[in-house]
Order: sequence, then C-alpha cells, then structure tokens
Amino acid sequence: MFLISEAPLYHSLQKSSFRVWIGRVSDRQMEYDPADFGLGEDVRPLFQALASLFRALGSAPTRSEFEHILHDLQLHVRTSEHLRLSLYGGAEDISREQLGDPALADPLAAVIRATHTLLAGEHIELGGS
Repeated sequence: MFLISEAPLYHSLQKSSFRVWIGRVSDRQMEYDPADFGLGEDVRPLFQALASLFRALGSAPTRSEFEHILHDLQLHVRTSEHLRLSLYGGAEDISREQLGDPALADPLAAVIRATHTLLAGEHIELGGS
C-alpha cells in the first residue's frame, strides 16, 4: 500500500512504515530563511549556525522537523546535550551515533551561543508588595 501525503501521517502509522524521498538529498533545501517562518533578520545568525550544523551532520531536515527544532530551541534547549536530544527526537535521518561525534562539538556550541544571544534580552522581574 502507498500513502502519498503533504501532511504528516498518523504517528503510529509512521512508526510502522518508511518514507521515500523523491530526488537526491542535495536537492533538498539545506538552509532555511527566517522569513520562511515569519521571523526577522535578528535570527539569521541562528539559522546560519543551524545550517552549518546540518552540513556537518550531512542532514537536511524537512520544514516540519526544522520548525520542531526551532520550537525546542526557544523553549527547552540550553546546552549542547539538550540540542543533541532535540535533534535526535526531531529529525528522522540523524542517528545517536552521529550526534556523539566529537567533531560536532563546535557546530553544536555555535547553535547554543546563537540561541543564548537571542534569548539574552528576555528577563523575569520578581517583586513583592
């Protein structure tokens, strides 16, 4: 049976099936633009750091995978290990072994630095009456 869909399949069905990509991986978009996600130019350094990381991994995340990773970066990821977990859980073509490669330390750290720079303006004020 073949299912062709622009939308993701039901999760349980995804786990018991496999995807077929039409075209070569090099044809897939490796670098996204912040405007594609309704974001401003201030996030371009993060997108560039992510593009370098994905090149180092030899991976090209789909748009939905990239959105998932951006969401995690905004809300959950604060360290390289958090980023490894997000990538492993959010992109299907990245293996745990790849993420453990010591050569990825610099690209992972660059993404974390770019994320921290963007989030640095966020602060919480506590006060009492």
